[in-house]
This record gives sequence, C-alpha cells and structure tokens, in this order.
Amino acid sequence: MGISGWILLKNNSYNLIKQKLFVQNRMGISLLLIGWLFSVNTQPWQAFIISIISLLLLVENLQKSWRRIELSAIFIIGLQLTWLGLQLAPLATKQTLISIATQICQAQNSPESLLSLAWFPYLIL
Repeated sequence: MGISGWILLKNNSYNLIKQKLFVQNRMGISLLLIGWLFSVNTQPWQAFIISIISLLLLVENLQKSWRRIELSAIFIIGLQLTWLGLQLAPLATKQTLISIATQICQAQNSPESLLSLAWFPYLIL
C-alpha cells in the first residue's frame, strides 16, 4: 500500500489537471499512511522503508515551497525513523553499542543517559 501511495504522489508531477492532482495527492498520502500503520507492528522494516519514502517526498516538497508543516513532518518522521531503527537492530548489536558507548563516555553508573546522545541532533534543530 505504501508503495502505491508513493507511485501516486510521484505521478502528480506529470499531471496538468489541478483537481485530479489534488485527489491523487490525497490518495497517495492516505495510502502511505495506511501502509505505515499496517506494517509498523508486524513488519517494522517495511515501515522503516515507507518512512524513508515519505521523508524523501517531504524533502522534495520542502525544496519547492518552504512550509512549516513539511518541516515539522520531517522532524517527526526523523524521530520515528530513529525509533524504528532501534526496533530493527538485533539485541546483540544493541548491547555491543551500549557497552562501547558507556566505556567511551564513562557512564557506567547511568547507561540510560546515552539516550541523550541519540536525541541530540533533534535538540539542535
């Protein structure tokens, strides 16, 4: 479903009729959202890919017109990509990364403080 939404949204740039463009745009966004909702719990890798596709489409729209809603959506999708990336990483990889990061940062007493490093780029924005 998410891929169908992406195809509809990419097809919009080739249509010239404004009303058809609006309907196709809304259908594409809806299909992307529905595809993400169906796959987020059962197949997180598919939701991860749909999020990347959505991010690419939003960046493309942001280059055309600088609107705050698109910038906010990019921010939210970036957060969910971080969350989905943590869900997709195997447990052994997560434990290895946490142990290396606690050794580098010398945070043996509070390893949960390492989460602040993961969210630091969003603080800058």
